[in-house]
Amino acid sequence: MTAMRLPEQMRRCARTSNYLERLNKEIKRRSNVVGVLPSDGSAVRLVGALLMEENDRWAAMSKAYYSTGVAELEGRMAELAGIAREQARLMSAAG
Repeated sequence: MTAMRLPEQMRRCARTSNYLERLNKEIKRRSNVVGVLPSDGSAVRLVGALLMEENDRWAAMSKAYYSTGVAELEGRMAELAGIAREQARLMSAAG
């Protein structure tokens, strides 16, 4: 429910796991192209390179896409912090 309090531009990425599922699928696709990796280090380098590439793409996109959302989010920080505290309290009571 906290995701619904986020600015409209940020909701889609925050409320679903589609982005992570797509990223994991891309990692699997690229590792299947290589076939057999010679060592654990080569797997780490392959996945690391993909994650750095994705981070660069995301960082470039987010500047233009989220500028209005970030401004709106800064105005809601106290409200979101209160929601986070309440959720933490509920989780500790349930656990």
